[in-house]
Amino acid sequence: MKKKTVISISIFIICLGTLGGVYYKIHNLVKKPVKVISLQCSYAAYDSEAEMNDASDIILYGFSVDKFEDRKHVNKNSEGILSDFYAIAKFKIKRVIKNPTGLNIGKGDLFNVIEPLTFIDDEHGKRILEIEGYAAMEKDNNYMIYLGNNGMGGYSVLNMANGKFNMDNDSEDSDSRHLNMKKDILISYSKVLSN
Repeated sequence: MKKKTVISISIFIICLGTLGGVYYKIHNLVKKPVKVISLQCSYAAYDSEAEMNDASDIILYGFSVDKFEDRKHVNKNSEGILSDFYAIAKFKIKRVIKNPTGLNIGKGDLFNVIEPLTFIDDEHGKRILEIEGYAAMEKDNNYMIYLGNNGMGGYSVLNMANGKFNMDNDSEDSDSRHLNMKKDILISYSKVLSN
């Protein structure tokens, strides 16, 4: 009788473990889609690459070494209300185009770039909050980025989506202003981009 009970309990545990594994696989296969929320804001907009160049504190050419979901996501709350949010991309520098700041940065360095979006996963579900339709830099794609000092020790992308230019992919170039700026970059920095 004891032997049958031990066998029955063992079979029950194996079945329970198998059911748990099946549930885990099904749960992960049927992932809920991530909701994207785009917010409006006021910001200094530049109509040309020359204007943006003048306004920039730093201009870099390089690539993000981390995927969006793996970046540091900062979500600041004040009395239960989201007051600020952003993601920090680790940007590997291939070329420093402009740097009058005195920061000691150069080729091969990682530089923290603040992007105006974040990922939130809480009791309300998974959400991406973005400002003005800004899309995160894609990992390993080369970008020219125009940065401004945010006054808190960090450097943020200027001009929202028109402050970063994917030099490997034209999918972000649907806006005519963005496209014209990118053409100016290709002309002005052709030697930098080809090396």
